[in-house]
Amino acid sequence: MMVLILTLLGKFGIIYVIQGGYLYMKKSGPSVKKKKKTKSVVKKTINIKENKKTEKKSKKIDFFHFFRKNKSSKIEKKDSKFLGLLKFLRMRGKRIVFLMMLMMLFVISFYAYHRHTTYNSIQLITKDDMALEYGSTQYDIQDFIEKVDGKIVSIKNEVDTSMVGSQEVVVEVKKENIVKDIPLVISVVDTVAPVIEVKNDKITITRGNDCNLLDNITSVRDEIDGDIPYNGEAGEGSTFYYQFQYDADALGNVGEHEIKVLAKDKNGNSVEKSFILEVVAPKRSYSQPVYYNAPANANASDLVSIAYSYVGYPYVGGTNGPNTFDCSGFVQYVYSRVGIHVSRSATTQIYDGIGVPYEEIQPGDIISWGYSGGAVTHSALYVGDGQMIHAANPSMGVILSSVNFWLERSGTTILSVRRIQ
Repeated sequence: MMVLILTLLGKFGIIYVIQGGYLYMKKSGPSVKKKKKTKSVVKKTINIKENKKTEKKSKKIDFFHFFRKNKSSKIEKKDSKFLGLLKFLRMRGKRIVFLMMLMMLFVISFYAYHRHTTYNSIQLITKDDMALEYGSTQYDIQDFIEKVDGKIVSIKNEVDTSMVGSQEVVVEVKKENIVKDIPLVISVVDTVAPVIEVKNDKITITRGNDCNLLDNITSVRDEIDGDIPYNGEAGEGSTFYYQFQYDADALGNVGEHEIKVLAKDKNGNSVEKSFILEVVAPKRSYSQPVYYNAPANANASDLVSIAYSYVGYPYVGGTNGPNTFDCSGFVQYVYSRVGIHVSRSATTQIYDGIGVPYEEIQPGDIISWGYSGGAVTHSALYVGDGQMIHAANPSMGVILSSVNFWLERSGTTILSVRRIQ
């Protein structure tokens, strides 16, 4: 548009110059009025001479003189119009030049405004998720662009997906031959957690035996970071490790325990996987013969009720009731209440009645405790559901205890289970 206007102005400007030059040269030459005046004088002289000859001819000359005079007046009027135009151009020339310059300034300003408006209208509307996965090898920047006002010409730099964090990409957009560089901020993130593989979902160990939980781990690996090392001392803020999480006494308690494996990669992505650790009691070797499927004690319920009634009574060594007891004295006293006689000491009670396996223990049975070498140290009365009542020691008195708890904490084991018929 600007080129068209400048062309038109140039064209008309040249016309004005040519016309002005023509009028100036015409004015600078012999005066039209002088020429016409000279010619008119000659004609007048000729007419005077001819008038002397004949009046008729003089009248004709006068007629032609009048006609020529009128014609000359018309020429002078025409010339005066050109002279007036030239004078007008000379008087108005500065104004015309000013108007032309003003028009050119307007055109330039309009062009600049149009470019500025077009430049500002070039925009990119991006999607909400402007993130690339750490380690990505193939991606397209246009996947992050929802709408563009213009045409994407090029992308000036690439994203380094081996570095986690924000990176700037410059997109070159073109509209109506106007190019604008628009920066885009793309985040490189690592959201993929490691993978934990275990050999077995459940492993079984015998209480008291060594257990290496690492033996149940096949691999702990991250797709980007590779194999992740074990670090049992890593804290909460640490990264790139795996460790086990479980109750402190899980390895020593008979039963099933959940073992959690926690793994973190270099960028803090974590994953957990669990497996079951079953702890079983060691097989017992009894010092006395055992009988399987032996009949139950007929007085079992009475023995259990009597035993519960003395929970809380004090322990006094060498006593067997009715207000204080030691371990074997308590067992002897409870049995005496139902009319059955058992021996007085723990070392002799291991021979009372018949021996039965612990797997078949029933309420009313006597549990003889001691060291694996065979020395008897303690007696207790089994009351069912894995519980026993016994006179433990001077600080505890007569208490209700878990058999497994006593196995784990007392340092002794079950030497024999006795059933009194």
